[in-house]
Amino acid sequence: MKIQLEKAILSFAILVLLLSGCAVLDSARAYRHETPTEYYLYWPDNYLPDGKWHLFIGLHGEGESSRDCFQQWQRYADESEFVLLCPTLFEEDGTFNVAKGEQTISGVLTEVYKQVVVAEGFFLVGYSAGGEFALTYAYRYPQAIVGVSVISAQNFPQPSAQAINLPVLITVGERDDERAMAAQDFAEVSEARGFATRVVVFPGVDHQLSGDATRLTLDFYGQVTLKSAMDY
Repeated sequence: MKIQLEKAILSFAILVLLLSGCAVLDSARAYRHETPTEYYLYWPDNYLPDGKWHLFIGLHGEGESSRDCFQQWQRYADESEFVLLCPTLFEEDGTFNVAKGEQTISGVLTEVYKQVVVAEGFFLVGYSAGGEFALTYAYRYPQAIVGVSVISAQNFPQPSAQAINLPVLITVGERDDERAMAAQDFAEVSEARGFATRVVVFPGVDHQLSGDATRLTLDFYGQVTLKSAMDY
């Protein structure tokens, strides 16, 4: 009798976990779009189409998906008051092409701007390879961006002259040795050239999108959208 009761409790617990997982999937699926490519778009219940809300674009890393990115940032959209966009960048085989990535962003933005009214200039955050692309894109189109947060990237593009005033935050884990060194070297060079770049290394953290990186990115977003990034 005791064994049967334990089995029943275990089965119920498994069922609850499965239903919870399905609820999460269903919740994300409600914000999924397929044209012109897969992307997730979310605006909070208190969103107003008055042009004061900013678009917050999250870019996922290799081995991840736009749904992963959406689930990472969507929970903060209401409190931080942003419209969240997470497009799919990588192919199913894990490959990524910068030119195609730019086309993806352009096509998705065209569709998004038909659905929401947002403030001029959007915010970019990217993790790992997504962070490298975020900075590459920001340096090419700085006039369209209010700030960019790069989390645990390995390679850093050379900044363009027109992006000298673009606020850039770079975060990386101390245990992510090569990326930490690359980030610090890049920050030293770019700061010496007058670019608005800040790097933060988190002690004891390896290659991951940590809670510290998340909180600092959200804080940074608040700063740049209040036009006070130079005080950050």
